[in-house]
Amino acid sequence: MSETVYRVDKFVVPGPAREEFLERARRTHALLKAQPGFLQDLILEQSSGPGEFNFVTIVEWASHEAVEGGYRKLQAARSMTPPRAPPD
Repeated sequence: MSETVYRVDKFVVPGPAREEFLERARRTHALLKAQPGFLQDLILEQSSGPGEFNFVTIVEWASHEAVEGGYRKLQAARSMTPPRAPPD
């Protein structure tokens, strides 16, 4: 029996922040793709209609252990990234 696990995250992204959000989401997913047990990912955008969330990301993993390992690696990578300077 398959133990496939899906991680689904929803985001409210204002229009002016769209490109920055997509850049960060792609970088995050690139790191996740390199992890054992990663199967596939999607970044979905709702461009019209009702709904609070306009972006949904989905990552498919081979198991719960793969999800945990992938997100531990992501947290470790984020803790090593220097904070961004605030805009002028």
